[in-house]
Amino acid sequence: MDLFGILAIPFAYIMRFLYYLLHNYGLCLIVFTVIVKLLLLPLAFKQQKGLMKQAIIAPKLNELREKYKDDPKKQNEEMQRLQAENGTSAFSGCLPVLIQLPIIIGLYQVIRKPLTYIFGFHAENCALLASGLGWTGALISRASDMQMLLLNQINTLGNAVPSAVSDLFAAYGKTAADYAFDNTILGIDLSATPSITQPGILWLIPLFAVAGALLQAFISQKFVLKESKTRTSTIMAYSAALISLIFAFTLPAAIGFYWGLSSFLGCIQSYFLGKKYDPNKYVEELENIKRSEREQAKIDKKLRRLERLKQLQEEQEAIKAKYRNK
Repeated sequence: MDLFGILAIPFAYIMRFLYYLLHNYGLCLIVFTVIVKLLLLPLAFKQQKGLMKQAIIAPKLNELREKYKDDPKKQNEEMQRLQAENGTSAFSGCLPVLIQLPIIIGLYQVIRKPLTYIFGFHAENCALLASGLGWTGALISRASDMQMLLLNQINTLGNAVPSAVSDLFAAYGKTAADYAFDNTILGIDLSATPSITQPGILWLIPLFAVAGALLQAFISQKFVLKESKTRTSTIMAYSAALISLIFAFTLPAAIGFYWGLSSFLGCIQSYFLGKKYDPNKYVEELENIKRSEREQAKIDKKLRRLERLKQLQEEQEAIKAKYRNK
């Protein structure tokens, strides 16, 4: 088993349990995506708190930039020291994303290969299965990566599968009926791949994925520290929509459906976490506190001046009284 297969194992158990419970791949993907989002919630908290920490030290970082603007090496050293002291770094927001990469790879394997990860059919036997179903040439060599299509054909044939296929299933102690697979959601075949040249109901999947990516980018940008927001970072945030569109038109609809659903759940997550840990709101509160402190300092200065004037007046009155007594 390769690395990707190892990463898929824990998710395979979850998917297998859900499918045998719900008997519908679309519903299974919905519950599966919710579970994954809940599992990743601690990472989301960590990422948002990291933005808060960055907001806390942002004024000091700006001071260091100004102080050591003529000495880039010293500037970098001091900034790293300050970030280390406060338990943050310029890349702290990237860590949760990097941790999610192997998870996404594992998920992709499970979604892409339901025959192996849901039904326990060995991937190396997919070529034999494809051959038994009448596939030829390059299709047979790609059988392991086209498991949804294999399952779709098995379901279409039902008990009329070729004897070679029945014998292969018998080796697992199963029949074609044991591989019954409802891979639809709202009438959409999740095993099919949307085609940009053939408009149809499958286009709903890429549109769903792109809409989710755009909305998530919009919400997440609202809670990014304004000082760290640049044109490049904004473009990168919205480029996820383009990536979603490409994936949705080149991979089975199940992948696009998962991608879009994950994005919409991410919107909800980003909104509530952003409301709770909004770095811009924190910076605004700091500015208000500093403004109040400056105003209070001015008031204190005026009071000290008045007290001094009062003291001088008292001294003058005392001197006048002294001369009058003489």
